[in-house]
Amino acid sequence: MSKINTEEFLNHPKFKQLVSSRGRLSFIFSLMIFIGYGVFVLGMAYAPGWMATPMSAGSSITLGLVIGVFMIVFGMISSGLYMRIANRKFDTLKQELLKEFDYE
Repeated sequence: MSKINTEEFLNHPKFKQLVSSRGRLSFIFSLMIFIGYGVFVLGMAYAPGWMATPMSAGSSITLGLVIGVFMIVFGMISSGLYMRIANRKFDTLKQELLKEFDYE
């Protein structure tokens, strides 16, 4: 790709839309995961008694364990959801850009 084509590509509205929407979505998903794990770690640090509360009388399964498993599942679901959105939206935009610049 020559310098002229590169500048034209970088200044194309679809490329700018692709970069901004992908960055925004990445930020949102990263923030969700960061807040979730942050709350979990802070709960372990500042409310260990509450996190050690059994789910039912005589149970060895604690609230902290359930929240930890939930966070792992939440991370997997978030990752899958991000990939689904990225494959549908961002790949379509990328293919349109490549087609416009005859790189397909």
